[in-house]
Amino acid sequence: MHHAVKANKMVDRTIKFFRKSCELSRANFPNITPTISLTRDEAISLLISAIAMEELGLSHIINAEGEKLQYVLGLY
Repeated sequence: MHHAVKANKMVDRTIKFFRKSCELSRANFPNITPTISLTRDEAISLLISAIAMEELGLSHIINAEGEKLQYVLGLY
Protein backbone atom coordinates (compact mmCIF):
# COMPACT_ATOMS: atom_id res chain seq x y z
CA MET A 1 0.00 0.00 0.00
CA HIS A 2 2.84 2.38 0.85
CA HIS A 3 4.41 1.96 -2.61
CA ALA A 4 1.07 2.65 -4.30
CA VAL A 5 0.72 5.97 -2.44
CA LYS A 6 4.25 7.00 -3.49
CA ALA A 7 3.52 6.03 -7.09
CA ASN A 8 0.28 8.03 -7.11
CA LYS A 9 2.05 11.11 -5.73
CA MET A 10 4.73 10.71 -8.38
CA VAL A 11 2.12 10.45 -11.12
CA ASP A 12 0.33 13.52 -9.75
CA ARG A 13 3.57 15.53 -9.73
CA THR A 14 4.37 14.41 -13.28
CA ILE A 15 0.91 15.42 -14.52
CA LYS A 16 1.21 18.83 -12.84
CA PHE A 17 4.65 19.32 -14.37
CA PHE A 18 3.45 18.53 -17.89
CA ARG A 19 0.37 20.72 -17.52
CA LYS A 20 2.54 23.61 -16.35
CA SER A 21 5.05 23.12 -19.18
CA CYS A 22 2.19 23.06 -21.72
CA GLU A 23 0.89 26.34 -20.32
CA LEU A 24 4.34 27.89 -20.60
CA SER A 25 4.92 26.73 -24.17
CA ARG A 26 1.58 27.97 -25.50
CA ALA A 27 1.95 30.92 -27.87
CA ASN A 28 0.63 34.24 -26.67
CA PHE A 29 -0.59 36.31 -29.61
CA PRO A 30 -1.56 39.93 -29.15
CA ASN A 31 -5.13 40.84 -30.02
CA ILE A 32 -4.70 42.96 -33.14
CA THR A 33 -7.08 43.64 -36.00
CA PRO A 34 -5.11 45.36 -38.75
CA THR A 35 -6.88 47.18 -41.54
CA ILE A 36 -5.17 46.48 -44.85
CA SER A 37 -6.38 48.30 -47.90
CA LEU A 38 -4.93 47.25 -51.25
CA THR A 39 -6.14 47.97 -54.70
CA ARG A 40 -6.70 45.10 -57.11
CA ASP A 41 -3.56 46.04 -59.04
CA GLU A 42 -1.45 46.15 -55.86
CA ALA A 43 -2.74 42.72 -54.80
CA ILE A 44 -1.94 41.23 -58.22
CA SER A 45 1.51 42.80 -58.14
CA LEU A 46 2.19 41.33 -54.68
CA LEU A 47 1.02 37.87 -55.80
CA ILE A 48 3.24 37.95 -58.89
CA SER A 49 6.20 39.12 -56.78
CA ALA A 50 5.63 36.30 -54.26
CA ILE A 51 5.49 33.71 -57.05
CA ALA A 52 8.68 35.13 -58.58
CA MET A 53 10.49 34.95 -55.22
CA GLU A 54 9.38 31.34 -54.76
CA GLU A 55 10.62 30.47 -58.26
CA LEU A 56 13.96 32.13 -57.50
CA GLY A 57 14.33 30.12 -54.30
CA LEU A 58 13.52 26.87 -56.10
CA SER A 59 16.04 27.67 -58.84
CA HIS A 60 18.74 28.13 -56.19
CA ILE A 61 17.90 24.74 -54.69
CA ILE A 62 17.98 23.04 -58.11
CA ASN A 63 21.29 24.73 -58.92
CA ALA A 64 22.82 23.57 -55.62
CA GLU A 65 21.67 20.00 -56.28
CA GLY A 66 23.23 20.16 -59.76
CA GLU A 67 26.52 21.37 -58.29
CA LYS A 68 26.49 18.48 -55.81
CA LEU A 69 25.97 16.02 -58.66
CA GLN A 70 28.82 17.58 -60.64
CA TYR A 71 31.09 17.28 -57.60
CA VAL A 72 30.17 13.62 -57.04
CA LEU A 73 30.70 12.80 -60.71
CA GLY A 74 34.02 14.65 -60.76
CA LEU A 75 32.87 17.17 -63.34
CA TYR A 76 33.25 20.24 -61.19
